[in-house]
Amino acid sequence: MKKFIAYLTFGYPDLNTSLFYIKKFSEIGVDIIEIGFPYSDPLADGKTIQEASSSSLKKREYSINEFLHYIKSLKLKIPVVILTYYNPVFNFGIDRFLKLSKDSNVWGVLIPDLLFEEGIYFRKKCFKYGIKNIELISPLTPLERIRIIADQTKGFLYYVSVTGVTGARKGLPSGIIGKLKRISEVKGDIPLYAGFGFSNKIQISKIIEYVDGIIIGSAIVEKLNKEKDCLNYVEDIAKFIHKF
Repeated sequence: MKKFIAYLTFGYPDLNTSLFYIKKFSEIGVDIIEIGFPYSDPLADGKTIQEASSSSLKKREYSINEFLHYIKSLKLKIPVVILTYYNPVFNFGIDRFLKLSKDSNVWGVLIPDLLFEEGIYFRKKCFKYGIKNIELISPLTPLERIRIIADQTKGFLYYVSVTGVTGARKGLPSGIIGKLKRISEVKGDIPLYAGFGFSNKIQISKIIEYVDGIIIGSAIVEKLNKEKDCLNYVEDIAKFIHKF
């Protein structure tokens, strides 16, 4: 069965609502929940998630320490992936961050602005604390490099389907299926999940055969101000993905 990874920006639109959605998503078919810890310079994020992060930062209702305690308090039954940037992790302390993440039942961590070659130390620390590292690959990543990255990945490969930033899009990128087929031939046993731009069943149906799971973020964040609509959307997408 294919996996559905749903993204939420922590603290958006406010802390209590954010906690409600995280808990609820874990009950309606999401397989892995990816929680973004807001940062002031989110280079990989598009307009929707940037605005959500900015809104959360303005309220500033929590620190990294408090954020991880909130995650722990939810006692989620599905894996939790934290998406954040290197600066807040480095300033907090890598060992401290990973140890507290492990204590908070965090499964994996993704840091989009940490280049693979520069992440050797961080990966070693992840291995030490039993945290899965998630690595990004893109349409421009050479196959031999993907092979090397996959060999050093313990969580999953996150295929960024477009060159650019996150954001819901109407169509699929040109050549995506051929690229996914080639990646599958070199990645080994590590799961391959595709994200960046997917928002509807038509898009998903065209690529689901070639990946282990789908990641949806911006389309979910866009619906967060309509609680019923958001929950219905997420549950509907989960049911659709799980058919495969």
